[in-house]
Amino acid sequence: MGATGDQAPEIPGFQPLHIRGAGRLGIWIEARQVRLDRRVLLKVLPAAEQSLQQEFVREVQALVRLDGEGALRVIDEGAVGAARYVALDEGEALPLKGPLQDPRDKLQLGCSMLDLYQQLHALEIVAGPIPASALRRLPSGGFVVAEMGAVEEQGSEQEIRNRAAITIEQMAAIFRLGAPWPEVARVIRNEVDGFRKARGVIDRHQLAPTRVRSRIALLVGVVLIVAVGFLGPRWWREVKRDPVDEGLPPVTVSSSVDEEGDPKSGDSADEGDPGAAPDQSATGDSRQSDEIARTRIEQQDLLQRQFSTWEVWWPRRDQILNLLEAGELAAGRRLLASLPPVIEDSDAYGSMTAEKESLLQAWLWIEQRAVARARARIDASVSVDAYEVAADALAELARDLGLEQRYSPEIERLKRRGQLFRTTLATMERRMEQVLLELPSFGVTSWPLPQGVSSFEGLHRRWNSFERDCQFAQQDVQSILDAAKARLEADELFFWSVKDGGPLIARSFEARVTAVDENTISLRRVGRRNPEVHPWNTVHGSTLEQMAIEAGREVTDSFRFRARVRTVWGGSESILEIARDPRSAEEVLGTAGRLCWQRVEQWLADGELAEQQGDVQRQRSRAVEIARWVEKDQRPQVEKRLLRWWAALADRDGPAALGLFREAGLSEWDPTTRSLQIRSLADERGLPGWKPTDGSSISSRGELAWVQGRVHLDSPVRFSTSLEVRVIGLVTREDAPNFNMVLWDGSSDSLLFGVGIRPPQVSSIRVGEVDVLLPAHMIIEEKLLAEGGGEIPMPAPRPRVVPGKPSRLMVREDGEGASLEVDGTMVIEADPRPVALLGGVAIETFGVPVVIREVVIVGRIARDDWFELLQKSARSALWNDR
Repeated sequence: MGATGDQAPEIPGFQPLHIRGAGRLGIWIEARQVRLDRRVLLKVLPAAEQSLQQEFVREVQALVRLDGEGALRVIDEGAVGAARYVALDEGEALPLKGPLQDPRDKLQLGCSMLDLYQQLHALEIVAGPIPASALRRLPSGGFVVAEMGAVEEQGSEQEIRNRAAITIEQMAAIFRLGAPWPEVARVIRNEVDGFRKARGVIDRHQLAPTRVRSRIALLVGVVLIVAVGFLGPRWWREVKRDPVDEGLPPVTVSSSVDEEGDPKSGDSADEGDPGAAPDQSATGDSRQSDEIARTRIEQQDLLQRQFSTWEVWWPRRDQILNLLEAGELAAGRRLLASLPPVIEDSDAYGSMTAEKESLLQAWLWIEQRAVARARARIDASVSVDAYEVAADALAELARDLGLEQRYSPEIERLKRRGQLFRTTLATMERRMEQVLLELPSFGVTSWPLPQGVSSFEGLHRRWNSFERDCQFAQQDVQSILDAAKARLEADELFFWSVKDGGPLIARSFEARVTAVDENTISLRRVGRRNPEVHPWNTVHGSTLEQMAIEAGREVTDSFRFRARVRTVWGGSESILEIARDPRSAEEVLGTAGRLCWQRVEQWLADGELAEQQGDVQRQRSRAVEIARWVEKDQRPQVEKRLLRWWAALADRDGPAALGLFREAGLSEWDPTTRSLQIRSLADERGLPGWKPTDGSSISSRGELAWVQGRVHLDSPVRFSTSLEVRVIGLVTREDAPNFNMVLWDGSSDSLLFGVGIRPPQVSSIRVGEVDVLLPAHMIIEEKLLAEGGGEIPMPAPRPRVVPGKPSRLMVREDGEGASLEVDGTMVIEADPRPVALLGGVAIETFGVPVVIREVVIVGRIARDDWFELLQKSARSALWNDR
């Protein structure tokens, strides 16, 4: 699973399928719930993050209380050891990838977040802000979350609303939701009844298109009314006309009668127009209707044109607003520039000119704010001579505003200024290093300002600080020399403390001064004729301080005083001492650190060359020198090489270079195969290099070693692949002496080779309360003995050893098999075993002791053991004193 997977424990009942990555708390793992055979989402808090367990539990409890309302449903939770987990039903929900394109998705996402926080508000749960990575899109089109952010035990209503506002603002910026979500976040944060009022903001935003549709419906209604008013009378007349009378002249009938009952004249005019013709009234009505219809149609056309204009304007306006809210000023600027210079004035839908002016004012305000913030960062960077950072900030501003060409000259000036600063800084630091190395010569007391440093105020201050510290160092040294010369003239005994055997060991005595120069002082102790010459850097700091005070020098800071003196009298080690002393003067400390690293780099280059040339002695020398000069935080950069260089010599010379088998003789070391020979010759100590186990013993009998029980070769490494043991010894009695060699000791696959004298008709001996079968010549697995032995087939008796007579035994095992020889005669052979040949060597006796004169072991050291030992020895040699 990789590094992340290594932290996740095995969760019973779940089969990991894929690691999603790290969440806000713990690790996300896609898994299969084995019992129900379904895919789930596991969130695991490793044991290494046990301090976050309470926060993890609070989040799980919040998800349980929501019960699927806006969040994934919890289907299982628990603990495995110190780790905790929760299983969520993700179903077919998918993480969001990139900005949302569909406006309906944007609206749905914002509403989902609002609904979720309203639910949290109702449950009095203080949670969030919710990260965008926690969002999941449902197949139905809705959105849910997989984690709740930081869940607090207690919190106010204002805190819940504030977290809801932060989440909505973040989602709006990340997914470019646009309007009305910034206003929704503001209302939620600032209004007591924020969630309800936020709904009102969303409703007003959704009603805007409804108003347009209402106006369109109104236009359609007007058109219908006009059509009915214009065509209705004609249609009605057509309907009322009698088809029988069609083609006959019209008959005019008066509808009015006078008081006497006589009808009025049929050609009498209307009272309002007595001179009009009889059909002029109908003609006037027709003309009036036509005029009304034309007016209404013109109004309809005007409304339609206005609506068409606004229908084009509204999307462009909303697009500009979304870009400004998202901070994409360059794109907003281009859209604003593409607007026509003159827009129709106000109409039934409002004023586009006013809206355009508002957009321009908003863009200008946002641009000025962005410029002001960028300028503040640029000025702060320039004040600390970080010109490249300032240039990058200005380039970012230019890209945001779409004004790369305008700001290009200023960006180039900042870059040139930064390049000049780097060059001047390098020149100044090289001069500082040179001055620090020249201080012991006492030849110069002031140093001219390096070229170009005065152009940079920060560099000028650094140089003045460095020069002042160097001058103080020379003054301190001069005061000590003056005090020493005064003591020389006084010819009196003074108390001296001189470092001897390292900086922490000092010896004190009384002596007279016999000679003084800038580098040494000669002291003659009481009762001695010849003076002692001491370099000034060996005189203890306490004595130097006392002498400076005698010369009238005020020593207010002992550590700084000693650091300054070391810059002059420290010799080649002064650079190292100053660089390691955090109380040294700041600029002197930095300069010493650079010189120190320069020397380290020179040694590193020489060590690489020595490695190419195969000069292992020089490699170790460079490794030791570099290890003294690098600090702990610099060690990871060089440790691997230094360990390899130090170990190269030991790898060439073998275990003897590491002090292994010191009591025994070593020979035939082959660094390619890691083969060696170990020869243990009995002496007054017994059998050098061998140690007895509990209840066993090794004793000396002149030039012979007496072995009783079980003894093993004392070795920090194991043998592998091939092992041969040759023993020269003898047995002293005939009553059941048995001598055994154990190869691959300590391994479950060890072998035991048995040789001895067995009395007639006896197939076993008694050791303690246990009967152990030990045939005279046979190879058996040691674990078989541990299990009780059993009936082991006996070979034909062929005694090869005689009590009191030395015998030579050789046992061996490698990839070709195992064998036992006694006095040069092959006794038994065995086929190769399919096991790992790895372990040590042991000698085991049963019954009477066995006398041994010599043991020779020929084998190969296990590769892993050898390199681990080399690494351990190298680390101890290079870093143990630090």
